[in-house]
Amino acid sequence: MTDADERHMQEEERMGSWWSPLGDMEDAARAGVARLQEVIQGSVNQIQEWVSGGEGPIQVLVGQVQNQTGRVQKELDRQLKAIDRLRKLVEDRVLAQLKELRGEQRRTTARLERIAIKAERAVDALQRPASAPRSGSRSGGASNPAPKRSTAKRASASKSSSKPSAKRSTGKR
Repeated sequence: MTDADERHMQEEERMGSWWSPLGDMEDAARAGVARLQEVIQGSVNQIQEWVSGGEGPIQVLVGQVQNQTGRVQKELDRQLKAIDRLRKLVEDRVLAQLKELRGEQRRTTARLERIAIKAERAVDALQRPASAPRSGSRSGGASNPAPKRSTAKRASASKSSSKPSAKRSTGKR
């Protein structure tokens, strides 16, 4: 053993532990761990201060996020109201157009019904022989007698019925 080792051992005995060559490395490791603990503790303390403290960086960030969230919510509400107004406007216009189309459809249907009735009467008139009674509201009975015709009309009517007409053909000759 060297003199330095002996002195170191004596110091260790005085302090209650024995000396080892690894002791210096252990001391260095302990010192490094202690320093690391101090750094970690400082960081933990800073984080705790930010979280619990009044105006730390996290509180500032939380405040900014809340402000932005409020602005976004207001903008979203404004846009939803605008969309609702547009929806109502479109709905009113579409309903007005539908009402107009229904009216036009009713008018067209009524006009087509009148045309169909006229066409049906025309077809009936063409298919009915001249001497056949007319179909319709008259029943051909005594309740509603036919108006009397003048002699001039009777004469022309008798002439037309005596000759076979080229227009009306009954199919019998």
